[in-house]
Amino acid sequence: MNAAQPAVSVVMSVYDRPDLIAQTIDSVLHQKGVELEFVIVDDGADAAAKSILAAYQSDPRVRILEQQNQGLTRALITACRAATAPLIARIDVGDVMQQGRLSKQASALMQDDSLGLVSSWVEVVTDDGHFLYHIKHTAGELNESICARQPEDLVTPVHAAVMFRASAYLAVGGYRDAFYFAQDCDLWARMSQCSKVGVISETLTTIVFSASGISGRYRDQQLALRDLIAQGNVLRAADKPDDALLARAQSIRPTPLTESVSSFAANYFIARCLDRNGSQHALAYWQRAWRSRPWSVKAIFFLTRSMLMRGRQSSN
Repeated sequence: MNAAQPAVSVVMSVYDRPDLIAQTIDSVLHQKGVELEFVIVDDGADAAAKSILAAYQSDPRVRILEQQNQGLTRALITACRAATAPLIARIDVGDVMQQGRLSKQASALMQDDSLGLVSSWVEVVTDDGHFLYHIKHTAGELNESICARQPEDLVTPVHAAVMFRASAYLAVGGYRDAFYFAQDCDLWARMSQCSKVGVISETLTTIVFSASGISGRYRDQQLALRDLIAQGNVLRAADKPDDALLARAQSIRPTPLTESVSSFAANYFIARCLDRNGSQHALAYWQRAWRSRPWSVKAIFFLTRSMLMRGRQSSN
């Protein structure tokens, strides 16, 4: 396959975080063994982000599409509509593809026609690069849990770590803009009706979990949408349409959140992960959680414990 006809279209949306854009783009463009195009949607990006993107416009593999800010789902719909390759891979700003990811996932899809999408193991880090945890699902686990009928049992591939067939994406109607959040879970659940999930048992993507990111700020909305996705699995299993769920999904949108409410849970979660890893960086996140909710007994307890531990380490 020549360079004019890419084997893989990588799609990404950019809105802000100019400090993280270059590491993501570079990790994609440094992939070897596969012809690719990189479709980047400028979703009303700020001036600093636009400046970073402009530095890559001379690379013939990079296509930058501009639109007014409409959110991730509509940006991905735009990107996938513009993609020209038979395979589509996802990545988000701040995330990093490990070398060989695209070629390994493309090979897995080409060797097994029953697969509609392929994921991999994932490393999760903070936005300043501190390790949090690994996600290591098996194909068997995902193929069973992706069509779960109870939301607590619903487990799906990590969005930024997936490659899928463009034909499978189109066959189920692609991303649905009713899902402002959890658009990936909705897509994978519908794709599971006509294809299987494959998993490469290697860490091929490093993703960022940030207190200021979508997962950190809007966890409640994501959980509400997961409930609807599980209900959709029940309806599809009974060969019934899920149209009525779309109106309910449409109503779940970003809501004004105070900084203390939106950041406490995410910083608390990050601090607990770093604590379990024995990382000295946990203290900074305990401090952020406490500042967001200074009346939290748990935050006070763990912050005090972390400060005491830091003091002991300094005195040794």
